[in-house]
Amino acid sequence: MDEIVVAETDGSMVVTAAVGVTIILGIELIFVEGIVRWLLLALGIGFVYRLTQMKVSVTSSSVVVVNLFVRYELPLAGTRIVTEKDRSPYLSDGGGKMDNTGRVLYLVSDTGEKVRVGVAPMFGNRLDVIAEDLDRAIATMQASDV
Repeated sequence: MDEIVVAETDGSMVVTAAVGVTIILGIELIFVEGIVRWLLLALGIGFVYRLTQMKVSVTSSSVVVVNLFVRYELPLAGTRIVTEKDRSPYLSDGGGKMDNTGRVLYLVSDTGEKVRVGVAPMFGNRLDVIAEDLDRAIATMQASDV
């Protein structure tokens, strides 16, 4: 086995980002001219492309996390899966009644490097599914390496 892809960017997230970029580019066509228009177009296309590249996978020697702008490789041996609560300041009703605590999936290497898994959502049970699948993929790769 070369690589086990545990999770990739959700298709609905890519479509939403593409629609958002299209709307923004449509608006900027009205107000922006010249080279700035082409620069914004390139940035929008690059953002959607990088979004499609996000994933978490396991190879025979490492756990690979590709977030929006950075790629991390953590050694397979000694990598732990950690779930932590994270308070989002963007999800509050101002009065403190709405639950704005989500969970974040991290990978921690034995050297202490802590990497957030960007494809794992903060809310819902998909984070648990990704963590379980990641745990199985790590175990599978370690068993096949022996």
